[in-house]
Amino acid sequence: FETAELIRLREQSRYVPIIFLSAVDKLDEDVFRGLASGAVDYLFKPVVPEVLQSKVSVFVELYRMRERVKQEAVRHGEERFRLLVNSIKDYSIILLSPEGIVTSWNPGARLIEGYEAQEIIGRHFSCFYTEEAIQRGNPGFELQIAASVAQHEDEGSRVRKDGTTFWANVVISALKDESGRLTGFARVTRDVTERKAAEEQLREVAVELEQRVGERTEELVRSQQRLRDLATELTLTEQRERKRLAGELHDYLAQLLVLMRMKIRQASRH
Repeated sequence: FETAELIRLREQSRYVPIIFLSAVDKLDEDVFRGLASGAVDYLFKPVVPEVLQSKVSVFVELYRMRERVKQEAVRHGEERFRLLVNSIKDYSIILLSPEGIVTSWNPGARLIEGYEAQEIIGRHFSCFYTEEAIQRGNPGFELQIAASVAQHEDEGSRVRKDGTTFWANVVISALKDESGRLTGFARVTRDVTERKAAEEQLREVAVELEQRVGERTEELVRSQQRLRDLATELTLTEQRERKRLAGELHDYLAQLLVLMRMKIRQASRH
């Protein structure tokens, strides 16, 4: 019973049919315990070979049928996936081996990268990188990151077949089997040159607007300074004028007072 439970716990043997053969444990409780531990049948000894062979044949046939259905589903799934991938024109979708060798190529990749399938399959995907990026070890580093954290995304300059460069958004995803073993990578590339050009144009417009705002701000600051200088000049002029008028009034009144004194003295004699 413990062996059956352990077999069911293991991933590789979880779905293997188990048939109990027992000459000792023949009670209903034993049969129920055996079935509960994962058995598909429980036979008592002595066993009739033909009966055992028949039961084993049934499970073998069920296994074969299940495998055929699974393979058919996988085949149909792969076919649908292939049709889907081939219908995508705006993205370059390629499959890589664990070493980075191109193993699959879609029409979108031909439009973006410029290679025909027979020209690129079997080559290392580093041919899509600039010489500077290759010298820095970017291709291998990106595969290492994708293998360790499942996915790596990057935006940068990539090279087409004709040697021209374009700005690309690249996502590399690690492909692993049920046991976690790395089987390859899927690389999806999108040409974002137009978006990058639009962003650059927006950045230039923003810089120009910022420069204009700065110039206008400086002009306003100069205008405010001129206004302050003018206000100061007006205040000083007003003070000078007040002082001048006060001086003139003082001198005029002083002259009047002197004249009045003279007149009073003259009148006092008479």
